[in-house]
Amino acid sequence: MFLFAYRNTPSTATGKTPNERLLSFVPRTLLNQPLPANNPKMWALEDQDIFRELDIVNIREGSKQPTVTARVIRRLSATRYLVSAHGVLKKPHLNQMAHAVIVLVLSQVPPPLVEKNAHVAVHRDGSPCPAFIL
Repeated sequence: MFLFAYRNTPSTATGKTPNERLLSFVPRTLLNQPLPANNPKMWALEDQDIFRELDIVNIREGSKQPTVTARVIRRLSATRYLVSAHGVLKKPHLNQMAHAVIVLVLSQVPPPLVEKNAHVAVHRDGSPCPAFIL
């Protein structure tokens, strides 16, 4: 560790590190990693609001586990959300989430029958259907 830190410290005479002079590029360290404030890719993610509060999403926790339906509580960062899945709070990554497709099944209501020369639609039992006034 000491040699790594020593070889990545800029020289006062040249202004470059020994590794940079030897390798002709700056090696990656924890100190020169781009921060979200300096990374344009992170700016794009900050501007996007892919999931909104109270959206229903599917969460994939693992490749062999089934997806879990959850509700978005709030956004924590550019890539993390706080969601509630069956009363359990989770913090999935953006890559683990997808919008849930909700299918509404309407009850099987028979269509109203219309008598000839009538101005009101009636059900099969003969009762008037006021929603379908002709």
